[in-house]
Amino acid sequence: MNKFQLTIQNDDLGITPVENLFINHYLPKAPGDFVKVYLLGLKFCFQSTNHSISNEVIAKALGLLESDVVKAWNYWQAQGIVHISPAEDENKMISFLNIKEVVLNKSSLVTSNTVEGSTQELVSSRKNQKVKEMHEIIEKMYGRPLSPMEMKLFHQWMTEYSFSPEVIILMLEDCFSRGRKEMAYIRKVALNWYDAGIIDVEDAEKYMGTHRDKWEKYFKIMSSLGFKNRQPSQKEEELMDKWIIKYNLDIEIILEACAKTTAISEPNFNYIDKILTDWHDKGFTTLQEVKNEQPMVADKKYTPKKPSQKISSKLDLDHSYDIESLEKKLLKRTRSDISD
Repeated sequence: MNKFQLTIQNDDLGITPVENLFINHYLPKAPGDFVKVYLLGLKFCFQSTNHSISNEVIAKALGLLESDVVKAWNYWQAQGIVHISPAEDENKMISFLNIKEVVLNKSSLVTSNTVEGSTQELVSSRKNQKVKEMHEIIEKMYGRPLSPMEMKLFHQWMTEYSFSPEVIILMLEDCFSRGRKEMAYIRKVALNWYDAGIIDVEDAEKYMGTHRDKWEKYFKIMSSLGFKNRQPSQKEEELMDKWIIKYNLDIEIILEACAKTTAISEPNFNYIDKILTDWHDKGFTTLQEVKNEQPMVADKKYTPKKPSQKISSKLDLDHSYDIESLEKKLLKRTRSDISD
C-alpha cells in the first residue's frame, strides 16, 4: 500500500486555496480581524503536519487578543462556513466547510415549506428561556405585543449576526433612549453593530460608550438651534460627524458657529458648515482664537466709505477756477438784473 505526501520545506512557498465565494460574499461584510483568523486557520488546514494550535498562538501571530480569536470562530460558525466541535483532550475541532457545498445545500432547502419552517423556528426559539425573556422585555418597551415579522427579525439577528438576546435588548434600549423606535432606523443600527463586530454585551457596552459622547454633542447642537424635539437627519449627522470627528473641533467652537444663525430666519446646517470649515482652514482650535477674529470682522463691516476718485477729481477741477473773477461776474450780473 502506498502513502502520498506533499513535502514543502519552506512554508512561504505553499499555497492556501481560498474560494471565490468567500472573497465575493463573506469577506466584504466581515470584520477585518475575523478575516485574518479565518485565513490563518484555512492555511493550517492545508499543512502536511496537522498539529494542534491554540487560540493564544493564533492571537500572538496576528497581533490580536485571544478573546477576539474566540469571537472570530463564533462569527464564522454563525455564518455557516465553519463548524466547531469538542475533540479529545478538551481541545476543539475546527472544521472549515466547503462553501460551494454550503450554498448548494441552502439552495436545496428553499422550497414551498420555507414559510412553515420559519414559523416552526420561531416557535422553537420561544422555548428558549432567554429568547422568551427578550421578547417580553421588548414588548414592555414598545407597550404592545410583538408582531411575527418583528420576532422573525430578532431571530435573524441572532442567527446571521450572532447577536445574543442581551445584545439585542441593549441595542433597542440605545435606540429608544434617542427617541428612535422606527424599525427602519433600528435595522440600520443593527447593521452598524454587525459591521463593528459586536457579538457580546461587553462589545456592545464599549461601542455604546464611544458613541454616547457623540450623541450628547448632537443633542447640544440641535438644542442650540431650537431643535430640542427633533432627531437629526442622516445628512445632519454626517455634517456633525465632520465637525466633531474629522475637524476635531471643540463643542464650544461648534456652538459659537451655531449662535451666528440667530440673524437667519431659519437655522441652516450648510451655513454653519461654511463657518466651521473656514475656522478649521484657518487653524482655529480654541474658542478664544475664534473670538479674537470677531472685532476685526466688525471693523471691516462698518468702516465708512471714502469718497470715490471720480468726485475727488471733480473738486480738484473746480479749484482750478479764479474765484475772484467768478465773484465779480456774479456781482455784475446781479446789479444788471436789479436795474432791469
